[in-house]
This record gives sequence, C-alpha cells and structure tokens, in this order.
Amino acid sequence: MTASLMLNVWASLGSVLIAVAIGLYVHYSKHPLLNDIKIKPWEYSAITLFLVFGLNLVITTVGYNMAVTHQTTFNEFLSGAELQPVITVYGCHESDSQGGSTGGCTHTYDVDSYTVQVWHPEVSHMEQDADGKGSHKVVDSPGHYETETRWRQRPYTTTETTWTVPTTLGDYVVGENWLPENPQAHRLMPEWGQDRNDALDTSLSSGTPDAWTAANNRVQAGTPGPVAKEGTYLNYIIPSVNTRLRAYSSDIARFQKSGLIPELGHNVYGYYYVDGAYFEGVNVANKGDWQFKLAKLNAMLGTDLQGRLYVVVVNANTVSEHETTAYIRALTAYWQSPKFGKDAVSKNAIIVALGTKDGTTIDWSDASTGMPRGNEALLYDLAHNLTGAKLDPTALFGDLTLVTSHTGKGGYTISAANNNGAVAAILFGPDKFQRVHMGMYSYLKGDVALTGGEITLILVVNFIFSLIAWAAIALWAVPAYQDWQAGRSSGRSFRS
Repeated sequence: MTASLMLNVWASLGSVLIAVAIGLYVHYSKHPLLNDIKIKPWEYSAITLFLVFGLNLVITTVGYNMAVTHQTTFNEFLSGAELQPVITVYGCHESDSQGGSTGGCTHTYDVDSYTVQVWHPEVSHMEQDADGKGSHKVVDSPGHYETETRWRQRPYTTTETTWTVPTTLGDYVVGENWLPENPQAHRLMPEWGQDRNDALDTSLSSGTPDAWTAANNRVQAGTPGPVAKEGTYLNYIIPSVNTRLRAYSSDIARFQKSGLIPELGHNVYGYYYVDGAYFEGVNVANKGDWQFKLAKLNAMLGTDLQGRLYVVVVNANTVSEHETTAYIRALTAYWQSPKFGKDAVSKNAIIVALGTKDGTTIDWSDASTGMPRGNEALLYDLAHNLTGAKLDPTALFGDLTLVTSHTGKGGYTISAANNNGAVAAILFGPDKFQRVHMGMYSYLKGDVALTGGEITLILVVNFIFSLIAWAAIALWAVPAYQDWQAGRSSGRSFRS
C-alpha cells in the first residue's frame, strides 16, 4: 500500500468517524443549546455525507499536498558573484516628537522632555438590575485626560551609514547604520553639558566594515569575488519509499571508521561564503586558497549550468584505486542520508573524489551527482581524465577572473578568464554538466511516506472543522431549514 493510499484510507475512516460521532452527539445530547434541535434521519445522513465527501475531503487533500510539499522541499546553495558595493548615508537630526523621524538614524538617546494631554475613553460594564428584569451600565472610569511625559530622540552622530554589497543573488548588508570613523568628533550635539547621556555607546560599530572594503577592492580591480546563497528545491527521490532510486552503500561505516568520509558542511560565513572542498587523511597547503578558487568556479558553474561542485581529497594509501567506486557511492549515500535532513546534498551536486598518495599528484579520481541518472559522460571524464594531474587548486579549478553581465531580464550571466583548470575544462567541455529536472521523477510524489504526526494533524484539523460545521448546521442551518419547511407546509394547507 503506497503512502498516499494509506493516508487516504486513514483520513477517510477518520473523517467518517469524526462526522458520525459529532452528529450523534448533536442528535442525542441533552445540552441546553441542543435540547430543542431534532435532526431527522435523512437530514443527519445528508449532513454526514456532505462533511465526509465535501469538507473533510477538501481538508484531507489540502493537508496531504502540504505534507508532501514539506517532505519534498530541500535546501541547496545558489552561486553568484559580487557587484559594485554601495553606501547609503543618513543625515541625522533630533526628532520633533517621541518616535518621530531622525533622518533614518537609529542610534539615539532621549532628550528634551515635553508633556502631552492624552484622552482615555470611558471604561464601563453592564450589570443586571436587582429585580432581574433588566440591566444597567456601570461606569468604572469616566473619560478623562491624563498628562504624559515624552522624550525626543537625538542621534549620537551627525551621520550614520549602511554598507551594502550587491551581488547577482541579491543585496547583502554588511554594516547597517554604522557611525562615522572617530564618532566622538562627529557628535550631533558637541555641548556635553546639554546631553543627558554624555558617554557615547562604545559597543556601536563605526568606520567602514572590512567585508565592504575587501569586496570593493575586488570589484574595483575587476576581480569580483564569489557568492553563495541558500535556496530551496523539490526532491521526490530522497523522501520516497521507493529505495531503488536512492543512493545506497553498505560501506559507509567502514570508511567512516577509517576517518575517510567528511561531514557535509552547510555553514555560511563571511556573509556569503560556503566551503566546498574537504580533506580526509591529507594535508594540503593553504586550504583557504582551495576554498576560494573552488567558490569562484562554482560561481560560474552555478549561474550558467545550475550545478555545484564538491571536491573531497582523500588519502590514496588508505583508499586504493580498486575501491574508488565503493568510496564515491558511500560518500554520496552518506551525504544524502536522513542525518542531514533538509540539508542533504542537493540534486545539482557534482561530487568529485580525488585520491593522492604524496599530497602533490592525483593517483585516482571518481565522481557522482545528486541524481540517480544523467551526466554519465561527464562522470566518465571526471573519473578517467584527472589521474596524474597536479593536486593544486589553480591546476584543477583555474584562477578565474569573474565577469558579470546583465541579461536585461533581471538576471545575470557569469563568464571568466583563466578558465584553464583541469576540472573546470571537463565541467564546461563537450560533456558539460546538465542539470537533471526533478519533473521526470514526479511520479514518486505518491510514494512519499508521511509521518504519523502529519496524519494525526490532518485528522485533528478535520475534527475541529467538523465540530464547527456541525455547530453551525445544528444551531442555525437545520432550524432555519425546518422553519422554512414548516412555512411551506402551512402555506399549502391554507391554499388548499
């Protein structure tokens, strides 16, 4: 029985039981609100059928679709590049009133108190008369004015600045409402005796953010840096109960025991950097250079081909060339396992394992993608054309000089000079990467295994809405219908 069929069975049975149970309570209850309501058997049956095949069916369908969407939504990283950084300067001034405009400046303190008269409306309630035949109003507090003290807000400095790095993936604010350099020299009110708070808050940021300066220097030099941003996509394969299409390996524990399978990282640092290179049992010089040059390659790869490259450098003295297939399968299966939840390696991932014995030369390579099929020729090239290459980030990824171009449709393309790395040449070569669309696996939506909690939630919502519907029908619709029927009957009797 598929997950969707199982849900429909449980939800249908639950809906029937809910509708019937609430209806029986309405019919037989001695509650004062329901005591005078008599629902005829055929009315009771019609209402129950309406709830089961109308309201409850809609709730079940909507709940099922929402649950499937939640189960099949996963995180992925989009890649892009920096654009020209910008600054926004705010001219600060004291507010005219409490909470008024300060020119866009946010770092303030209270000065210049003033009073206002604030109207408070009457507060009253109704009480029953002593004879029990009526009620009267009792005033708890009559309407009146009260005097309130308020304060104007004065910014610390004459200006505040927001520092922004636009990118092909959107804008990143790397410094919001920073005070100017040497803020004491830029006090809005230099006469210290007039200030209630003489001391300037030293925890406030001032000057120019280092991240903005670095990005501006790169862009001005014509070498914009790479950017990564988290997005979402649909994956029907990972949550499906159809295990034939999911990556699987019985060697995960064996390689983990030897410390050869890295944990998949998902941390964004420096506002928009994400590491994509891993080193297991191998020491390499300047790991930061590896990460930055790989990120630049991913900027072009992600923008133009919608792919993302992960590279794992592993000790070939421990993983021999005869175990490369077993290793890449174990690595891929682990990164797509439930341990990583929504952060499992995405379907657009290109995973390349590089084995080295001496830390300077590639002895073997193998590759996989986040999809069960597609890009077979590319994977063959990555597995057979890197042996003997120099184990160096520039030799593998190139030292790309990114060039951004506006498409005129709100998007960007990214090209690069120095695109002569061995891996880069394969990714953009005759067998270049092609993102496989998840639509060809949409039939797996029916095999998504919903949790017991999701099914329970659907039934609870069914119960609540059925209860509300029965209350409305029993207290209003049925009496109104019965009165209408009685009126029709009386009219027919009179005319006859």
